[in-house]
Amino acid sequence: MYPSCNLSEYEKKREEKRLRALETERQRMDSLLAHAELKAKASETRIQALNRLAEVMLDQIKLLVNLCFGP
Repeated sequence: MYPSCNLSEYEKKREEKRLRALETERQRMDSLLAHAELKAKASETRIQALNRLAEVMLDQIKLLVNLCFGP
C-alpha cells in the first residue's frame, strides 16, 4: 500500500511533489497573464491608431467637401 520508507517520509515527498506542481501551475498562470496583458496592450494601441486614422480621414472628407461646395 505505501512505499517501503516510513509514512512521514512518504507524506513529505508527496507534499513536496504537490508544492512543485502548484509552483509550476502558478508560473504557467503568470505566463498566461503576461501574454494576455501584452495582447490587450497591443489591441489598445491598434484601437488608438484606428481612431487617429478615422480622425484624419474625417478631416480629409471635410476638406474635400469645402473644396467642392465651399464653406
